[in-house]
Amino acid sequence: MHFIKDVKDVKFSFLEKPPASTMTYAFVYVNNHNEYFAVKNGERLSRSELRIGKYKRVYTVNMQQQTITYKEEVPSATRGRRFSVNLFIDIAVEHPERLVEQNAGEFGHIINNNLPFWVESEARFFPIEEELSFARHIEEFFLTSPLVKVLREAGIVVRNIRVLIRQGIRDQRHDEAIADLDRNAELSAYQEALDLEEARRISASIKEALQAGDFITAGKL
Repeated sequence: MHFIKDVKDVKFSFLEKPPASTMTYAFVYVNNHNEYFAVKNGERLSRSELRIGKYKRVYTVNMQQQTITYKEEVPSATRGRRFSVNLFIDIAVEHPERLVEQNAGEFGHIINNNLPFWVESEARFFPIEEELSFARHIEEFFLTSPLVKVLREAGIVVRNIRVLIRQGIRDQRHDEAIADLDRNAELSAYQEALDLEEARRISASIKEALQAGDFITAGKL
């Protein structure tokens, strides 16, 4: 995930205009005094601006939104139980000149490389039944933590966080098996109650028949 797509030396020409930026790609010009100037959203430098600024290099910056994806099962604080984490982080360059100045073109790779370690270490603080709290913790981290400030200083913004946390597949099957056992126990208890009620009804009918001297009916029951 590279935000800086290209770097070229600036070549001044009286005949050709500097290239125009687009909505998806910006240009950042740099001179020998490390002064940075960004051109974006369809704008372009004029030949006079290029000459006056004495720009020596131009960086092409990808302004399109990019999504960091993380899908893994990680251990929870509950022994032997795991979370299934589906995390999507939408990021984009807002200030391309900051990105170039701080040489942060590979910031997406840095997040990708460190995200698995962070998620797994944080998951160990949450019991398996607190998946919603763990999800909120992840969302708040990418919206309010010091990382957000670091990203903004590098010209990058987090546009959206989507996170879904459930029990791991094995734990889901485990809970489903327990639920089946509970349902079977409830059905067994219900059937036993019906059988007991039927036995009481028959007993009462036999008693009534005997009291009435109807031994034939009592024998049939």
